[in-house]
Amino acid sequence: MNRQKDYRPVLNIPSTDFEILMDRIALGIMTGIVLYSMIHYSSLPETIPIHWNAKGEADGFGSKNWLLLEPLLSIISFFGLVKICDYPHKFNYIAKLSEQNVRQEYIKGRKMLRMVNIGCQLILGFILYVTVRAAAGGEQNLGKWFVPAVIISAFLPLIYTLLTSSRNKGSKTT
Repeated sequence: MNRQKDYRPVLNIPSTDFEILMDRIALGIMTGIVLYSMIHYSSLPETIPIHWNAKGEADGFGSKNWLLLEPLLSIISFFGLVKICDYPHKFNYIAKLSEQNVRQEYIKGRKMLRMVNIGCQLILGFILYVTVRAAAGGEQNLGKWFVPAVIISAFLPLIYTLLTSSRNKGSKTT
């Protein structure tokens, strides 16, 4: 079988202003998660909610040391997703890449990952907030909208990227 190699040049494309803004938003949320954990850790009881069921109800409890996992996950996901943005030539694309569209598609792929990064940080921050609130004697519930919000935040960047890619499928870009 004769397979043609995909056009995937390694390009050094500077981040757009919008990409820089998205990184700063995600970094700000991550920083907030770390600080919120540090501020509240010592005042929490030894046992806190550590698991939530699909209804958003606390159904597992453990050591408050589990709270340290939130900022760790936030830091790893933030820096991991930022680093992955350095390799857009490794991403999968709907549009066939060419000299005319490769820069635009690489930027779209990076923007999608940056949107995912913000979504991950928001989800982790919300879980941390609810965990601290529940551990301090507040309501032990993520809320009925948590699971739909997670699903939407996971798929919205992908849907946006798919729609913008298919919209530009037939157009020539520079």
